[in-house]
Amino acid sequence: MNQKFTTVYLATALLACGLVLAAFIGERINDERHTVAVRADVQNHLAETRARLEGNLNGNISLVKGLVSVIHLQPNLTQAEFEQAAQPLFQGQTGIRNIGAAPDMVISLMYPLKGNEKAIGLDYRKTPSQSAAAQQARDTRQIVLAGPIQLVQGGLGLVARLPVFVQGSDGQERFWGLVSAVIDAQDLFRKSGLMADKLTMEISIRGKDGKGAEGEVFFGRPELFAANPVLADIPLPHGSWQIAAIPRGGWPVQADNVWLLRLVFLILILLLSGAFVVLVRALRAASFARQQLEYIAHYDTLTSLPNRVLLADHLRQVMAQARRHGHQLAVAYLDLDGFKTINDNHGHEVGDKLLVALAARMKQALREGDTLARLGGDEFVAVLLDLPDKEASAPVLTRLLAAAAQPEQVDDYTLQVSASLGITFYPQAEDVDADQLLRQADQAMYQAKLAGKNRYHFFDADEDRSVRGHHESLEGIRHALDAREFVLHYQPKVNMRTGEVIGAEALIRWQHPQKGLLPPAVFLPVIEDHPLAVELGEWVIASALTQMELWRASGLDLPVSVNVSARQLQEANFVERLRELLAQHPSVKWGDLELEVLETSALEDVARISQVIEDCRKIGVTFALDDFGTGYSSLTYLKRLQVDLLKIDQSFVRDMLDDSDDLAILDGVIGLSGAFRRQVIAEGVETAAHGEMLLRLGCKLAQGYGIARPMPPHEMPRWSKVWRPDPAWTDISAVSREDLPLLFAGVEHRAWIAAMEIHLNDEREARPPVDHRLCRFGSWLEGEGMARHGTHPTFQSVEILHLQVHALAVEMLELQARGRKQEVLARLGELHGLRDALLEQLTELAQKTPQ
Repeated sequence: MNQKFTTVYLATALLACGLVLAAFIGERINDERHTVAVRADVQNHLAETRARLEGNLNGNISLVKGLVSVIHLQPNLTQAEFEQAAQPLFQGQTGIRNIGAAPDMVISLMYPLKGNEKAIGLDYRKTPSQSAAAQQARDTRQIVLAGPIQLVQGGLGLVARLPVFVQGSDGQERFWGLVSAVIDAQDLFRKSGLMADKLTMEISIRGKDGKGAEGEVFFGRPELFAANPVLADIPLPHGSWQIAAIPRGGWPVQADNVWLLRLVFLILILLLSGAFVVLVRALRAASFARQQLEYIAHYDTLTSLPNRVLLADHLRQVMAQARRHGHQLAVAYLDLDGFKTINDNHGHEVGDKLLVALAARMKQALREGDTLARLGGDEFVAVLLDLPDKEASAPVLTRLLAAAAQPEQVDDYTLQVSASLGITFYPQAEDVDADQLLRQADQAMYQAKLAGKNRYHFFDADEDRSVRGHHESLEGIRHALDAREFVLHYQPKVNMRTGEVIGAEALIRWQHPQKGLLPPAVFLPVIEDHPLAVELGEWVIASALTQMELWRASGLDLPVSVNVSARQLQEANFVERLRELLAQHPSVKWGDLELEVLETSALEDVARISQVIEDCRKIGVTFALDDFGTGYSSLTYLKRLQVDLLKIDQSFVRDMLDDSDDLAILDGVIGLSGAFRRQVIAEGVETAAHGEMLLRLGCKLAQGYGIARPMPPHEMPRWSKVWRPDPAWTDISAVSREDLPLLFAGVEHRAWIAAMEIHLNDEREARPPVDHRLCRFGSWLEGEGMARHGTHPTFQSVEILHLQVHALAVEMLELQARGRKQEVLARLGELHGLRDALLEQLTELAQKTPQ
């Protein structure tokens, strides 16, 4: 019996010990699960805070980079010119306190100068506290960020030192000096959310002077780094900071003896299986938390796109694959135009929602296998794989631009931005790594912004080496103006139906003594925000008026239009100066001078520009709204801007034969011009087909290379006498509203042919519908076309040709599937012939259909 009792006792004791152990383990696992969950939550919040801090810091540094670019182009800045260039950096929500420039390491330029006069003359080389950082910036050619330090004016500040290198007279690059900016550290911390009252975590940062984990703690409590915090690195231009976070109030602590109470419960109900379930779930939770941490390390928490870390790893892999297999890839650096304004005006929450929507749209614009990553802020990178040639990237890039520019409804706002894209390709003639590819794409993106934004630009090594030589200096432009090296060429504007030459547009050129005739893109961007732009603009108006007098004296009475910049229009005395210039040319009729202003410039300050337009109209000078359709203007703005003429942007005209959306925009603009009683003229008429389509839409005024290229003034009288319109134009009349779908149907057919040709060249591109009933032209043919034209014999010919086009496309697709690409390419001429024959039949149908 004792043995039996002992056995029962031992069994009971073992069971009790097992229950105690199970309860203890279960409680510990539960605590660990809770701790992991809390840690993951801190990790998420810290990632967002770190991203905001990095973005705000880089935003301030990017502003200073703009000033470095100005010095790079104009190394001999005066204090006044330096102030003018630096002043825009202090507008908006910038955290920059002051900014100085030190040619040859001696501070001689400062903004604002007031309160900082003592800094003038400071020699970095002779100042022990600053010489090391200054020499480091010079020797490494990188930005060096020092601090935070206690400022004399009060508060904490970061000092960013940027080296400046310029091109010497011998063509070699030389060290010019430093640009230093003091950034308000407390303002930076506040805007980044580190000082918010509702912050759920406690934060400390160390790494003063960019020394990372080895540096001093300059924000928060130093002892926090010993409290098992969540850590993250913040990369600086040279070095890093380390940011640490724990929950406000510390990590959760297990309550004493809680596990004993649970033991009693477990003993009472003897649910050993429950302990097992708890264990399994705890292990799953820990695994999920580890996966979450892994995800945060490689993906952007806002858009769920790959982040910079994952992009770098992916780029290295695909570059290796491209080398092995002989394929080509493209890296596209994308920066949103106008996003900062939206962020400043509507807040970060609205900006974040817009970024999420844009990221999703741009990702859909890519092909399968391509990658879109977010670097931070409003910067993205797309990696396009397996490209047969550079031209094959164009459809994807066009889709990316369209996706970025599409309006987006966010809360109560309809928001719209655009994108500038820089593209580089790999492999290249020289060996480059992933970082170099990104830098090349970034440089190309900057060129796209210089060219007007909302476009893409391909990186070119030769162009990159010579771009600084192309962009002339302010001194050179000033000298050219004084030396009378600028000239005006004139592009005729005509009535395509009557053949009348209705005027000419004055276009500035630089007759450079060494480089020959230079286009305005070489020098106008340099003076865009400089007073010299106003002086050059006045020269253009005066020269155009003088030429009008000379033509009038020789028997050519020709109105002239002149482009004026927003900067010039916003001058307080613009109208007064215009009166003076007109008075100096008494034989010119004031109504023969037309001023052209870009739509995007007019929308920057509608109230001011509309007042200038009204004042000019009172003295007889007319106005045209240039590049109409590119500035997203509303009907309200068009009503307020009392211009006499709308100039349709050439980008819509150029693609209207193959893009029904562009054709619809043209039709809409022409309709608007009639509704608002404005004249309309189309730019970019390059072929007779462009002219025919415009005339059918009801637009008879045009200019473009298909009519005449810009020419010197002495050629204009002879050209005006001998020019005759294309014979086909004189017999074309505008189609009725009922037959307007015929024009759109023809464009849809062209677009289908173009899409099929793209797919035949690259199978990864989307294939248009092969079934003749499913394409857009086929839908029109069987619906609206049949209802209006079905009884006409020509319509039956159109139907037959349409069936032949689709039958030929099926044959070509079968050849493609069997790998016989050369035979496919050989039959493209046959496909184009059927297309042209069908379009001719559509034209005949429009002419023969009763109106």
